[in-house]
Amino acid sequence: MLKGQAKKHFEKWLKGSYNGYSVDFYLSLPKAFQYGVIVDWFDSMGIQIEIIISNSNYAIQIFKVNNNYPMYSVGEWETRTQARQKAIEQANKVYNDRK
Repeated sequence: MLKGQAKKHFEKWLKGSYNGYSVDFYLSLPKAFQYGVIVDWFDSMGIQIEIIISNSNYAIQIFKVNNNYPMYSVGEWETRTQARQKAIEQANKVYNDRK
């Protein structure tokens, strides 16, 4: 799900959190559980993911902590799973593009 520096830093964080679970254990979890762990990591990095329902579709917003406006906001996915995948992609990009 994650790429670049985000993947590398997430895996290091994972080993130091969640009782030192291995990456293999994490990958054996259902996708919905994996998503929750990734969201926890992004929260700890100051990037917040929000999925909202809008007109029976799902939308996402990506915030940096202490900002009152989204860095990224878009919608129109039919399922929460699709919105989650896009949210992770966008948060990954925000993380990797940071200076």
